[in-house]
Amino acid sequence: MLLLLSPIIVLAALAIAAPFFAKMGGRIAGYVLAIVPAAFFLVFASQLGPVTHGGAIEASADWIPAIGLGLDLRLDSLSLLFALLITGIGSLVLLYAADDLAEEPLQGRFFSYLIGFMVSMLGLVLSDNLLLTFIFWELTSITSYLLIGFNHDKTDSRKSALQALLVTGIGGLIMLAGLIMLGEIAGTNRISEIIALTTSGAIDPTTHALYVPAVLCILLGCFTKSAQFPFHFWLPNAMAAPSPVSAYLHSSTMVKAGVFLLARLNPTLAGSDLWFWALTGFGCVTMLVGAYLATRQVYLKKLLAYSTVSSLGIMVMFLGIGGDYGTTAAVAYIFAHALFKGTLFLVAGSITHMTGTKNAEQLGLLRTAMPLTAIGAAIGALSMAGVPPFNGFIAKELLLAASLKTDHKLLFTFLTFTAAAWTVFISFMIGWRVFFAKPDTDREPLPKEPREAPPAMWVGPLVLSAFALIAGVAPSLFAEPLIHGTIDSVKHVDPAYAAAHAGEAHAHKPMFFWYYLSKLDSLALWLSLAAIGVGFAWYKMRRDWKRFTQPIANLEPQLAPESWYFRIFDWTMDGAKWQTRMLQNGQLSLYIKTIVAAVIAVGWWAVWRTSDSLSHTFAEGVFMTPNALEVILAALIIIPAIIVTRLSNRLAAIATLGVVGYAIALVFVMFGAPDVAMTQFSIETLTVIIFVLVLASLPRFQNFERRPGRIFDAAISIAFGALMTSLVMVSNSEQVTSIAGATADPISRQFAQTAYLEAQGKNIVNVILVDFRGTDTLGEIFVLGLAAVGVFTLLTMRKRDDKKPLSRDSQTGATA
Repeated sequence: MLLLLSPIIVLAALAIAAPFFAKMGGRIAGYVLAIVPAAFFLVFASQLGPVTHGGAIEASADWIPAIGLGLDLRLDSLSLLFALLITGIGSLVLLYAADDLAEEPLQGRFFSYLIGFMVSMLGLVLSDNLLLTFIFWELTSITSYLLIGFNHDKTDSRKSALQALLVTGIGGLIMLAGLIMLGEIAGTNRISEIIALTTSGAIDPTTHALYVPAVLCILLGCFTKSAQFPFHFWLPNAMAAPSPVSAYLHSSTMVKAGVFLLARLNPTLAGSDLWFWALTGFGCVTMLVGAYLATRQVYLKKLLAYSTVSSLGIMVMFLGIGGDYGTTAAVAYIFAHALFKGTLFLVAGSITHMTGTKNAEQLGLLRTAMPLTAIGAAIGALSMAGVPPFNGFIAKELLLAASLKTDHKLLFTFLTFTAAAWTVFISFMIGWRVFFAKPDTDREPLPKEPREAPPAMWVGPLVLSAFALIAGVAPSLFAEPLIHGTIDSVKHVDPAYAAAHAGEAHAHKPMFFWYYLSKLDSLALWLSLAAIGVGFAWYKMRRDWKRFTQPIANLEPQLAPESWYFRIFDWTMDGAKWQTRMLQNGQLSLYIKTIVAAVIAVGWWAVWRTSDSLSHTFAEGVFMTPNALEVILAALIIIPAIIVTRLSNRLAAIATLGVVGYAIALVFVMFGAPDVAMTQFSIETLTVIIFVLVLASLPRFQNFERRPGRIFDAAISIAFGALMTSLVMVSNSEQVTSIAGATADPISRQFAQTAYLEAQGKNIVNVILVDFRGTDTLGEIFVLGLAAVGVFTLLTMRKRDDKKPLSRDSQTGATA
């Protein structure tokens, strides 16, 4: 329990303390804060052997067992892979931000937001409970909103942050419905138990009636979070965030949250045509759209953002393809992408920071001014392009090999090859164009004289580049066991196949780059080399390509999904304004009618669902022959209530209503509740006095309700009265039927039985107010006290205004 819970608790405490560290230590605070996630990276790395050999570390504690929500945590190979990325890259980003945002006055707040996001993402990947997963899922949306909108004084930052929050947040809420349905299908919310039930053949989710809606809801949540088409537009817009945010959230962690959940639930939900075609279809479109849009960009972070969209499409597509080849390719690419894209985002931030420009076309030959950054950029770009010996080459080989093994190999191979060629194009733009190519002769002067970034800003790219190189040259050190263990956690296996091949060892694909270079008869190898050539040629013809695709670009503002986002946003705002004009028009009577009508609708629905209790009440003979005193009291209540509707004098109406209140108090006296009667007498007297004093100071009423309005008011009143009567009758029934259909004794019986035993009180009403519903009473006291303070403040301010001397305007002489 300590191993899994301590990182979340310690990092959460660090997020709270980060502003204080920054205030005391300045940029040194960033260096110190980076030590903590780096330490947890080493802790997780120490579990590489036990976890990747089929073991898993679990911890569980009850939280809200009534709804199946528990603090269930689990570290297996999949969660270990992401935990290493979150803590490892997170520590490098914190180190990078210490110098990148050294002049930022709100640096401490930035550290707090970033570490808070780290906690949310770590909780998400360690969660073994569907509802707990949703909680951390939404926390990632909230913290990413704060990070994207960190530069809150800029309109683009605020709009982009809101857009990301709305798209991912709404998708997350819809996903919650799918997770709840999945829990209903399996009968448990523990993810590991659901996977075990599925793989053992105990349940088959694909045959359940809730499977289709559950999958659709879960896919919508994952697609919005991982920027799948048509929800891809929020990710490039989120580049308004500072560079460390882009490197962390948008290449390594947040946007992979959807991919992570798809991989986590793949053993359970895969195996149907819906899952296959949804993932491969949306993944293919996202891959091509993202790659195409990336080729038209010249700003570094936008270029990398659209290429990230394409990469996310690749991951989703190959998770959908599944099997040994598809799963292996997807997992290997997830790992490789985090390394090279994290490197390139940090490099892009360093370039912008040290040159003052984001435009790749305005840059060139930066290798002389920024040699260390150039090394990281070159390795990251080569890995991204799929050049040996880096692990990006291995990942690309696995992608092409998997596409050749599918039933639709011609289609998937062509799409994968095209995306690979476009990826090479992007690699040349940031790895070659900026650092090694000659700048354009007609370029504008750079805002800053280029020089090498501070050490904290080039350490991250070099470390990530080193990992990309080691993972390709010596994969057995960490990459191979980690990826192979993750494959076993992610792959969907048919229960019948698993039973037939129980005890057999799984053959894993090698992760050593020379293995693939030595297979000269492999079509995947030649396709990989061809993609490098095509991508380079595409890079050389980039200006012709942009002119050729300009007609398509001209249509994008009207046809792009983002335009529909803004239309829906505007429609929602217009609808909200219309609703406000209709319901919030300043008429108290309309507010009361709306509230009462809603209560009537919900109340009568409840009565209808509990009609058995109402029928039982009538069968009990609840209507007995009244005596003379009861008839008189009923007349004292009914007759004044009718008369008050015909009075035009408001003081007379108040006095008549007072008669009704006093008559009700007499009813309490008759049926043995003198304390309630005294309360009613006191409240009624006070109410009548307050109404008389207030109404006496108001002008005479001029506008009265017309006949249709009075008829509507009468209908609402009668319906509300009938509802209250029915609810009282149902609550007094000997057998109460709940909305869910179960039967239970009335709650009044429970109060009567436990009032003296548990609260030592013989007055049931007092015990209810003070003990059973003491929190409600405390809230009411607080509201009354707050209202009294407000009234006292207003009266005090009025006295001050009365004593304030009049002033005259010095120029006009007018009294102010």
